[in-house]
Amino acid sequence: MSCFVCDLDHLSALAYAIERAQRRPRLPKGVFDPDHKRAYEIGRELLCENLLSVNTRYNSSDHEEFVLDESWARCELDPVALMKSVHCYEYQACEASDWDSSLAKEWCDAVCRDAMRRLPGYEDANWGAPPRPVQPKQPGNERFALFLKAHPDLAGARRGVVNAHYMGWISSHVSRFKAIHGNGPLYQAAFTAWLREEVRGETGEKG
Repeated sequence: MSCFVCDLDHLSALAYAIERAQRRPRLPKGVFDPDHKRAYEIGRELLCENLLSVNTRYNSSDHEEFVLDESWARCELDPVALMKSVHCYEYQACEASDWDSSLAKEWCDAVCRDAMRRLPGYEDANWGAPPRPVQPKQPGNERFALFLKAHPDLAGARRGVVNAHYMGWISSHVSRFKAIHGNGPLYQAAFTAWLREEVRGETGEKG
């Protein structure tokens, strides 16, 4: 794979994001109070790891001084944009032999965890198993349920037997609804409504 040295704008944005994430638990909400010295140290380390990766990949000896762009100091980055920016940096820096144990990787992992917690809905999500998604009711499923309700004698029968009876029951009635409404949503709605009425009549239910 190819890699390159990230520009100083990119590295400065990450440096301040990492610096802020490290201190976020100790900062009042909405307060930035940037530590420029710490951000500079982080940015310089990010650049060193990036250079080591590029030099390892291309057997070169490039060198560059880090210059912190302080205009990023008070920018609260969008969590998704930040994670994408981190992933870009990781791709350029992971060729270094010490990447897996490097401070740069540790910081990248930490700032992504911090960004994830700031995603909309994260704080309100369930702490434990997620709720099961609600499956939309399909017209065919409702018709099958109505059929079973109208034919309690089939309870406990093998699925193949039930399916055969169901298909015969459906086929015996469906053609007239298709002739009236065509083969589309109107036919399905009309047919299902009729089945509901039939089931009420067969089971003695009151509407």
